[in-house]
Amino acid sequence: MAIIPAKITGTLGGAAAYVEFPNVDDADTLAIQVTGTWAGTISFEASAIVEGATPTYTSFTLVSGAQTSHITAVASTTTNGLFIHETYGIPYFRVVMSSYTSGTANITGIFSRTAK
Repeated sequence: MAIIPAKITGTLGGAAAYVEFPNVDDADTLAIQVTGTWAGTISFEASAIVEGATPTYTSFTLVSGAQTSHITAVASTTTNGLFIHETYGIPYFRVVMSSYTSGTANITGIFSRTAK
């Protein structure tokens, strides 16, 4: 069980590099900010697992906050931006450099929970 709100940061500087956000199942909102000077494709992935098992990640769609005129659902990005989604009960989440050309992407993830 994670302490909420939680902030996790990391960098992606090569193919298959990832930043993992474990034990976030207490959160109900996730915000991922991607910054830096980089070229490639960053993918968003989540895993719903049984406790004690190894996470099996699959594609996960976030809402791009980069668009001011409309909302866009994305499972990956090739640009910097802010990406948000409700996470209710997703225990593991990660951001992966699924295709890499150059540079370093900085990842900041904030998980929060609304007061109940």
